[in-house]
Amino acid sequence: MIMKKLIFTLATVMVSLMSVYAQDVITTTDNQIKVVYIVEKTDREIKYRMANEMHATLFVTKLSKIKKIEYQNGTVDLLGYQNIRMQKNMGITTGLSLSNYDSDMITASIDYFLNPAICVELNVGTDTWDNYYSVGAKFYKASANKTNSFAPYIGLLYGKEYFSNFLEVPIGINYTAKCGFQTSFQVSMLDHINARFQAVHTELRLGWRF
Repeated sequence: MIMKKLIFTLATVMVSLMSVYAQDVITTTDNQIKVVYIVEKTDREIKYRMANEMHATLFVTKLSKIKKIEYQNGTVDLLGYQNIRMQKNMGITTGLSLSNYDSDMITASIDYFLNPAICVELNVGTDTWDNYYSVGAKFYKASANKTNSFAPYIGLLYGKEYFSNFLEVPIGINYTAKCGFQTSFQVSMLDHINARFQAVHTELRLGWRF
């Protein structure tokens, strides 16, 4: 009789432990990891209870605040973070810009993806005569679920060079590897507003995403 009770108790403990470790795991965009029991998931939000408080508070969180869901059956939902540019939002690059009108330049840039299709970018450059600055946005042909490492883009930037303000429209293609290495090739039209002339820049960049 004692042996049966002991076996029953051990079995109950094992089942309890398995139920805890078999729960869902969510990772938020600020890298918090929570072991939960998911009650409901919609296109916009997720409802869940903490795994150790099955009958306690029901939490509701927008999917935009969640980076990854690991279900108890082993399935992983990256919620749009299949796109490598969203997994590694920030990037830095350096490159060589050749111009048909201005002097050739060494350039450097930093960018940050707001979503899979839009990033903001700050650029600096220098040649033997002057410095170049620009800031703006680039628009990528990419979706949240895009796993392809190549992505074409077009941009709109505003900057200053040779004491002249300009508008810049870059068109190019970017390659980003899963490890974070990135390279891009672009052709840009610069319209110098004050000086009233246009220039074309051809640029190759190499860099890294974090």
